Amino acid sequence: MSKRPQLVLVEWEDAYSSNPGWLDVDEAKKWGQKSVFVRNTGYLVEQSKKRIVLAARWDKDRDRPYFGLMQRIPSGMVRRVWRLREPS
Repeated sequence: MSKRPQLVLVEWEDAYSSNPGWLDVDEAKKWGQKSVFVRNTGYLVEQSKKRIVLAARWDKDRDRPYFGLMQRIPSGMVRRVWRLREPS
């Protein structure tokens, strides 16, 4: 059985796009001021100055960690990381 990876909750400011139609310059600036914050839980695969890598799935029955449903979040977008406890 592989070592249990840390389960975390990550909050980050998401990049987003939309098609609001044609906007004049003032409307466009106002649209660009909106922030979208997202939270996701996952197993922490890597955390560095450049990125956080999460996995939604972890196969615990192998001799080394195997992960699935990967997500990469640039560190500059991350606002907060909480370390979570799993039930025993």
